[in-house]
Amino acid sequence: MAERTAVSRKRVVYLDLLRLFATFQMLQGHAIDAVLQPQFRSGSVHAWWVHVRGYTAPAFLFAAGFAFYLTTLRPGLGAQADAPANHWRRLRRFGMLIALGYMMHLPPSLEQVWDYAIVDVLQCIGVSLMALELLRWWFPASSVALAASAILTVSCFALAPLFADWLPLGPWRIFSNYVNHAGGSLFPLLPHGGYLFAGVCTGAVAASTYELACHRWRLLVLSGCSWLVVGTMAMAHIDTMRIERLAVVLSITSLLALAWGNRTALGYPWSTFARQTLVIYWVHVWVLYAKPWGVQYWYGRILGPWGAIAFALLVVVASLACGLFWEKITRRSQTRTQPLEPETASR
Repeated sequence: MAERTAVSRKRVVYLDLLRLFATFQMLQGHAIDAVLQPQFRSGSVHAWWVHVRGYTAPAFLFAAGFAFYLTTLRPGLGAQADAPANHWRRLRRFGMLIALGYMMHLPPSLEQVWDYAIVDVLQCIGVSLMALELLRWWFPASSVALAASAILTVSCFALAPLFADWLPLGPWRIFSNYVNHAGGSLFPLLPHGGYLFAGVCTGAVAASTYELACHRWRLLVLSGCSWLVVGTMAMAHIDTMRIERLAVVLSITSLLALAWGNRTALGYPWSTFARQTLVIYWVHVWVLYAKPWGVQYWYGRILGPWGAIAFALLVVVASLACGLFWEKITRRSQTRTQPLEPETASR
């Protein structure tokens, strides 16, 4: 059991690579969108770029759900994963994500509070994982959380059209922001939470074993099944956009596992980037979109395509550098607060 627990703490390389793919997509997409001139926002190239950007959030959400399974629900984690202290630690982390999500949209005045109480990707991740964590705490059997994830995956996608236009007045507006885009939310639970819960289910099917070679073929099978679902829905004249995005993310994950599934470490600095995606996200959003100092507000959309691409590369490099810097600071802080070993202390 000790050996298996030690193995479970190792990072899954193909999942880190999926995070890196999503991080690059996020940085370049937001940076170009912040400065590109309006006259260049048309045509086939721009349409293709917008289409590719649509896979960024599903990839992040899917990776978050997959990682939750690996760290919380996977067999062989041992009793330590269910210790109350670890439950509280994870709940605090998910609560921090929700708080950070709201902090990024602080209203400049009380009159605009409803316009800024929107749900972004951090709230979507935080609320979804907090719900699963509470289920895991109240019902220790992993099967309960996995069954709930399967039900929620279908529910988030299926119920999204039914609540698309719900926009109540008053305090209920806060809750409506979690179920649709009508109030300005960017990533409400309906349908975006479905990608996270699908990640949990995928982890349960593909990564329940510690043999990485098995992950690759299971992911390929799941990817093929997802495309069969897309084809069946298309023949039934049902909108396939959301399921198609999930199928694409599954395909990317399976290809990454097929190419790098046997690796046990990603290497520096890529492993750092994969760990510090939250810091990278936070930094670049504040630089680009925060009022009044965000680039989009004080500089504006005045660059052509090549200038926007050059600016995007600058944002990518600067944001990744901030991730490395934060990793260095936190590691130094942990080293200073780490208790001395008995042999060292005796000296």
